[in-house]
Amino acid sequence: DDEDEEDTRGLLRLIKARAHACFNDPSFQLPAKNNKSGRDYFNSLQFSGTDEVAEDLDRFRRAIGARKLSLHGISYGTAIAMTYATKFKDHVDKFVLNSPMPPTLSMFDIAWGAAQGNQLQYDDFADACDAAGAACPLSTAPGGTGNALAVLMGEIRRLNFQIPMTMDQCVAFLCTSINPPTVSALFLTNYRLGLDQAGDKEGFKKVVDEVHPLYQAASSGDVVKLHRMIVKFGQEYVANKIAAQAKAAEGSSQPFGPQFSFPVGYDNPDTYAFPTVEFIPVAGQPAYHQLIKQGQVAQTCVLSQSTFDEASNENYFISRWKKVKSTFPNFRLGKSVNLFTSWWSMTYSWP
Repeated sequence: DDEDEEDTRGLLRLIKARAHACFNDPSFQLPAKNNKSGRDYFNSLQFSGTDEVAEDLDRFRRAIGARKLSLHGISYGTAIAMTYATKFKDHVDKFVLNSPMPPTLSMFDIAWGAAQGNQLQYDDFADACDAAGAACPLSTAPGGTGNALAVLMGEIRRLNFQIPMTMDQCVAFLCTSINPPTVSALFLTNYRLGLDQAGDKEGFKKVVDEVHPLYQAASSGDVVKLHRMIVKFGQEYVANKIAAQAKAAEGSSQPFGPQFSFPVGYDNPDTYAFPTVEFIPVAGQPAYHQLIKQGQVAQTCVLSQSTFDEASNENYFISRWKKVKSTFPNFRLGKSVNLFTSWWSMTYSWP
């Protein structure tokens, strides 16, 4: 639960243990060039920041005998591309920057900005629903759409519902339990109110129409009805999502990842103009989300050397986490504080 302090502290401790285990792994301890004593080593992870990656790219350019490079950067790759253009401006040809990193070296600013942007997006969605009046039923709740969502999410958190899944469905959505296979209703409801309507007010209206009966059950205190409805809501959503993934993958030269299904086909030119974000495959390009399954570990190694404002103290991190939680309440969805935690923890306690 992104809003739970103990859960967040547990995550930070796991990240700290992972960072120290990675940094101290013997495979990264390389002998110095003139290691006559046999005791002179350096840690290669201290020399793997964004500047070094850009310099490696220019070594690659020289090795292939090219006068200029054209680069396609996605997410953090845009930071590498921009760094290369700054350091080696005479060797830049064409750049494609997809989902660019913000032009700052402060991880805290990046994390705060992500949380703020998410809050503003959902505020906009709620305002659009309220403006629609009876056409968007959730707006008729006391306090409007935002308050209705907060009541529903608060009740789902309190009751901690688990939704039964099949093992095949667990592959597509991270199950809370494997025996028996279940998924958290909190996670699934949040997921339903997430990627599917990125920037799409009409999509958001459709989703809040679906959750309106859930809100009615939650606000009336009918726990049995809420449980029955949210199980049906969750199971239908997962089944429809998996069916959409299978259809989207038809005719594609590369499989779509289990958690993301967008109608972009590598072999279908009619879909090439579809707007792209990090997790939407681009025609003719590798499936990005598959490349970064373990990517956060690698990004941690690099970003820790290339940014500042990182936290190394658990209590300090939690104090800023509380500030974000109170500043961007996000209708109890927890998405803003999730984004903040995800970004700022990326460089947490790196040695």
